Amino acid sequence: MQKLHNYIFLFFALSLTAFVSFLTFPYKAPLTVELKIIKSSKPITSIYPKEPISKTQSFKIDVVDFPHGDTLTHSSIGALGVSKDFYLELNTIMDVKEDGIYRFLVLSDDGFSLTIDDKLVSRFKKDREYLPTMAERYLKKGQHRLSLFYFQSGGPLGLRAEYAKKGENSGALIGEDSKYIMFSLPGKTNAQFSPETVQIK
Repeated sequence: MQKLHNYIFLFFALSLTAFVSFLTFPYKAPLTVELKIIKSSKPITSIYPKEPISKTQSFKIDVVDFPHGDTLTHSSIGALGVSKDFYLELNTIMDVKEDGIYRFLVLSDDGFSLTIDDKLVSRFKKDREYLPTMAERYLKKGQHRLSLFYFQSGGPLGLRAEYAKKGENSGALIGEDSKYIMFSLPGKTNAQFSPETVQIK
């Protein structure tokens, strides 16, 4: 009976230790996407940059998820201080684990251009409401560079990019690992999320 009590005590002690560790050291998502914010000094109306650039900021994020709203906000790091006349340039490396057809879904307000290995996958050139664009691309096993370019002229904004292997019922955000694709920063190993490194000053 004493041994049973000892086992029960040990179980609860280990459970409490694990819980405290979780609260003290929360999970930090790996940074897998390079992001550049390009602010224009004049109004923009198209995905193709023509206007003079007034400010550029570069940093790293975990996933491509900027919720629909009135100012640019990232799902992990919060408000980023811009609301109109800017571009986003995002780059990541995909390590595809299995040959096959993959679906890519981009929800955007306003326009965007998505390329893989410098080849166009999908695009919407002009202003629009927060709407989805779906495209498919056959990918061979190995590394591929994914680039996403986005623009916001004014009014509501938002950007979210997802992927899934064809035939699967659910997908994941670009930058989020799955059993089919692993992501990493271009030319670098994965880092850990730190708000101090990504906030625009």
